[in-house]
Amino acid sequence: MNAPRKNSVVLVDFSNISHACWHPALAAEEAGQKALEDHKSKCVVCEMGDPCQSKPRLYYAKEVLKKNLDLKIQTISQFVVPPIKSWIFVKDGHDTHRKVLLPSYKGNRDHTKFDPRPLAEAHIRTKGCRFAISSDSEADDAIATYTRDLVEAGIDVIIVSGDADLWQLFNPPKVRIFLTTKNEWLDEYRIEKKLRITDPKHVRLVKSLWGDSSDNIPNLVPRMQKHLIPLIHDGDGTLENLIDQLRTNQVSRTCSDLFFGNLGAIRVNYEVVGLRDNCVVNVI
Repeated sequence: MNAPRKNSVVLVDFSNISHACWHPALAAEEAGQKALEDHKSKCVVCEMGDPCQSKPRLYYAKEVLKKNLDLKIQTISQFVVPPIKSWIFVKDGHDTHRKVLLPSYKGNRDHTKFDPRPLAEAHIRTKGCRFAISSDSEADDAIATYTRDLVEAGIDVIIVSGDADLWQLFNPPKVRIFLTTKNEWLDEYRIEKKLRITDPKHVRLVKSLWGDSSDNIPNLVPRMQKHLIPLIHDGDGTLENLIDQLRTNQVSRTCSDLFFGNLGAIRVNYEVVGLRDNCVVNVI
């Protein structure tokens, strides 16, 4: 009989939650400014420069961000049992590994825009939370490393993130994932609904083939799900296994030509999507 497992550790994808709270905050500020401009263009009182009681209220994104973080944390706390002071917010390090493999990786991000993470971190630290980082790796890799170490120590892990890359780690009851985008727990149904698979070991392969527009990872075998998904279901989740299946199973010539014609790029995607669980992670 297995010994009872220790209490859960909560690992929060810090960048994911920061941007999830920032985008609506920025939208609120922009909507308020537009409403004020529209109001002033039609309001006689404002035109005269007198105090106007019906003037729309302005929202400032940086202040709304803090309120959104509080609301998000409050919502998560209703589902996630360990208290917030025990949560670990995992930050991104300076990862060049994926950029070397795929120069276009995350090339669709506008780095000239305001980065909400320093402000979000300062606000979250006032709650007594801890932060962790692997200096040369993304948060996903640091979370994968932390998760491996904790599970090996007999400790359950709760990952808080809306990032589907982390679904590779889903292994209930040892590893559960709370979706910040949906405010619900990940399960096989939700994996199947989004990726057309149910086993987390197939996540890496599916995302390698059909890409991820949010990270600017290309879709290399468009419209080939009906041919390849059954093979993926029957495989062990590795690219080499799928290659072997395509060489021994009867598939359409179009599918085979498209796959093997893009095999080099598929191998690159496979490396980019994969999580590294051997990073050095430090609490800061």
